[in-house]
Amino acid sequence: MSVSQIHCRVITNCTSRKSSRGPLLSLSTTDLHQPLDKVIEAWSALLNRAPRAIQCGELYQGRSFSDARAVAKEMGSSLYVVSAGLGVGKIDEAIPHYNLTGSEGLGSIAPALSRNKSTSRDWWSLLTGPSGPGKSIRDVLGSSQHTSVYVALPS
Repeated sequence: MSVSQIHCRVITNCTSRKSSRGPLLSLSTTDLHQPLDKVIEAWSALLNRAPRAIQCGELYQGRSFSDARAVAKEMGSSLYVVSAGLGVGKIDEAIPHYNLTGSEGLGSIAPALSRNKSTSRDWWSLLTGPSGPGKSIRDVLGSSQHTSVYVALPS
């Protein structure tokens, strides 16, 4: 098999720095005080009602994201973003302008995880599960044996 038959894909993480094009979709304090399955239901409902107003690659800002984009371009690869709010998405996908993170800070689900004695893995399972709104790495990348995947993370 020649190198030209192998499709390369680059995966990077989302960033807390987002473009400032209007209000960011986020969960309410009331939502975050619910059991985790209800939190994901509330998030899913918000996502379903929200306009897909921005391309994924336009939402995220910062040096690490710019670097991942440059690497993907240099390799002629597709770039995907792993996000606590949406799962995995391709940078040219239209997405809601949102703010949800597993890290501390604005838009954080960490308090809900702590209150529910849950982990980010539990959130990811609900987000990307059969009734969740997000896509998993497997959903997006499939099981092609002719794909090389490179993960680009900040240092």
